[in-house]
Amino acid sequence: MLNGSIKIKVLFGKHPLESRLKWTGITAKPREEDYYKGIVPVMEDILRRDRNPNIMRFARSLPCEQCRGKRLNEKAFR
Repeated sequence: MLNGSIKIKVLFGKHPLESRLKWTGITAKPREEDYYKGIVPVMEDILRRDRNPNIMRFARSLPCEQCRGKRLNEKAFR
């Protein structure tokens, strides 16, 4: 559940409008099938783009153990 799987395919997307509304002449994008991505990768992808407050409730920031939060790469330590 957390990290996804390359073995499990799942359906995603909304059901066609025809099945929900029973109206004729309305078309919608059909559901797609792909491998399950997992909760953590999806949340990480959203946080890379935007600091979503709903996801930030489940995230915390910790300083890097190597640079102690100074954002220096390995070359700076030499």
